[in-house]
Amino acid sequence: MCVILLLCCVSAALLSCEAAVVRYEVQTVRVKEMAALPDDHWAQYDETVFERGRGSFVSGYDDAPYFEPMNISSPFFSRDSVPWHISSDGFLAPTPSPLCGFFCSDLAPDTLFGHYQFGSAIYGGGGDWPMIGLYVADLNPSVARLSPSVRVHGVTGAGGVPGYERVTVEYRDVPLPACVAPRDTLTAQVEVWANGTIVMRYRQIPACGRASVGLVLSKDERVVATAAPRPSGIAAIRYDPVLDVCAAFSSHSACASAADSCGWCTATGTCVATLLAASCCPRGSFRTAPPSSLAGSDFYAVAVEQGAELVRLASLRGHVRVVPAGQSLQLDMGFEFPFYTRDQASHLTNTTHLLSSGLISVFSSTQRCGPIWNVCPDGNYTFAAMPFVTAELWGPGTSITYLRLPERTEADVLCEQPRCPPGFVVEVANTSSFASFARSSTYQVYLDASGAVEFRYGLPVAASIASSSVLGFFAFPPPFVGLFRYRVEDPATVIIPPSLIRTGTRVRFFPTGRCNDCGRHGKCDPATARCVCEAGFSGDGCERCAVGYYGPECLLCRRCRNEGVCDDGVNGTGVCKCREPFSGVDCAVRCEGPFDCSHCNPRGGYCECGKCRCDAASGWGGADCNVADDPCWRHSFDGCEVCNKDTRNGCAFCFDGMCYSTLLRDTPNAHACSYPVHSGDASRCVPAVQMEVRWFDWGYVAVAGLCFSAVLSVLALLVLAPIAVRARGVHDIHHAGAAGGAPDRRRGRRRREVVQAVLVQQGAHRGGHTHVLGVPLRQVPLAKLYESQRQGPS
Repeated sequence: MCVILLLCCVSAALLSCEAAVVRYEVQTVRVKEMAALPDDHWAQYDETVFERGRGSFVSGYDDAPYFEPMNISSPFFSRDSVPWHISSDGFLAPTPSPLCGFFCSDLAPDTLFGHYQFGSAIYGGGGDWPMIGLYVADLNPSVARLSPSVRVHGVTGAGGVPGYERVTVEYRDVPLPACVAPRDTLTAQVEVWANGTIVMRYRQIPACGRASVGLVLSKDERVVATAAPRPSGIAAIRYDPVLDVCAAFSSHSACASAADSCGWCTATGTCVATLLAASCCPRGSFRTAPPSSLAGSDFYAVAVEQGAELVRLASLRGHVRVVPAGQSLQLDMGFEFPFYTRDQASHLTNTTHLLSSGLISVFSSTQRCGPIWNVCPDGNYTFAAMPFVTAELWGPGTSITYLRLPERTEADVLCEQPRCPPGFVVEVANTSSFASFARSSTYQVYLDASGAVEFRYGLPVAASIASSSVLGFFAFPPPFVGLFRYRVEDPATVIIPPSLIRTGTRVRFFPTGRCNDCGRHGKCDPATARCVCEAGFSGDGCERCAVGYYGPECLLCRRCRNEGVCDDGVNGTGVCKCREPFSGVDCAVRCEGPFDCSHCNPRGGYCECGKCRCDAASGWGGADCNVADDPCWRHSFDGCEVCNKDTRNGCAFCFDGMCYSTLLRDTPNAHACSYPVHSGDASRCVPAVQMEVRWFDWGYVAVAGLCFSAVLSVLALLVLAPIAVRARGVHDIHHAGAAGGAPDRRRGRRRREVVQAVLVQQGAHRGGHTHVLGVPLRQVPLAKLYESQRQGPS
């Protein structure tokens, strides 16, 4: 009873201070109920907002490039304090940077823009950007009848408390482009209180279009009021926060004795409600009672604190500033950096690779996880230090500065305990988002020879739009923060909840030195620091296969008969090596004919009397069993719904449009998919549309066309050749190509022609200059003329 009374008192005290929200209690008032309410009821529309409020600059935009600060902060789900900003699309955001430069919607199934609108469904439910959703739709305040159409009004608190007690934002007669009727506009207001209370009121709602109403922080933290608001439906909604009362207990002992619903987070040094543990405490750091063993603490202890500034690398001697030419940068640290190990030589490196997606790949130049938009949304990362990993890249404004630190005898900002080992610090400033210029994160990573890792954070947005010196880091796809060993589900992977990351956050990973890496098939015994391997594995780090086991997964060899021997070992194939004349999968077949199968791929099948028998279960096919043959590939063009129904082959549909078999995982033929698509995700599960095409042999058309062209050419030659000959004045076709001097036998005239001739008397020119001109007095028939010519002298 005393404990209950204590919790009630603490709960009352927390109403005026910052604490995370465990849940919201929601009250809804419908239009038909408004007439019976008193004038001072919280659901009554506040007319003073539009009359006294100032105009917001987002009124002049269809899609505002950045959001206007409201100058008020409040707790919001697992975030103890969120500064709010006004958008042009009917919602308030905790950051001045939008998710993208337009009303965010994944227009195609192969994009990662995310959705502003949301629903309650797990898959395809949207809600990819944190917000207070008053009426989330593609609004256009710039063409509203009244200007400014978005106004803000703040009310200060009583008793001289600095800052606003509450701030109200109103959208007045804002049209929705999807609606054509003049009265289909939005008039509504949202009221945010500093204690976390949120009130939404509606005066007029468009009768067309689609909108979302509710609160969203993440896929798991949301309250959806409705996805289809109607004019005659909801008049007002009130969200009252139920705060985390555990935050009032400042010591581990007080937290442990307070209630079963509280637990102590060693990383942050705070008492946290059990319901908020996954969102407020790094993996492996939350405990409700002293644990017997904790997998996450076998390698690193974590400390998270706020208020730490970035190290000013530019003021330190020896710093190097580079402008990245690509999307990765090799970092030569100058010392051996241990990662996830106690003393294994295989886990030391002096070279790492910085990738533009926001991580340091420790032992390899890339992450072979099938990235999409430069990120692997399923967390398929291995051996990586990840300060802030999401869909981002290095743009023209990105700069990288790094500094090698020698061994130091005194403590400094990056090393609290002298003597400090050699270290390396790198800063990435002004990364770029795929969808919005305003999202531009800055962070630092420190590594040293002891194995310590530290992250520090600057601004998550472009400095030109920063509304506060402290802003939270938000991104889509949801970011990964922490140290990864083998994928996100590995218990030794240390994950930092993104809700802890903001400007001034410092995350420090201290190596415990208790264990070496035992791989995915072994566990470390902290008492002896030795690896306890699963069946089939052996070695100091469980990196080898025991005798009689083969392959990367150390599978059990089959029993080989007739003195056959299994090809075991981590690089073995598991195939029975048979003595002649025996063959077959287990050397049980006696061969009377051919025996040699040297052309067969031993990893893809086995030999049986000179023939290759392929292992279809492992995805092999072909005459020599060297062809990858995933049985699910044939469903790729049918879409994810058909693909996911093939459970016999373990088919799954990937974001990249490939249907693949999950049974082939960890085999050479496995498909690297970083974003599996669930059949319930309507925005992603879109079947490929194939147009029906009738087959036609165009060879016949080609032959017919050639024949027709030949006939036209012959006809053209027969018609044009005589015309060309006559145009050149050639009367004998043989003369056209004859040598010079050949006779030209002109054809006789067939018709009457008018000719002109000059008749000169013989001898008239002798000694004189007299010319005689003869003109025929009458026309002479040609036949008579020809007859006269024949009878005359030649």
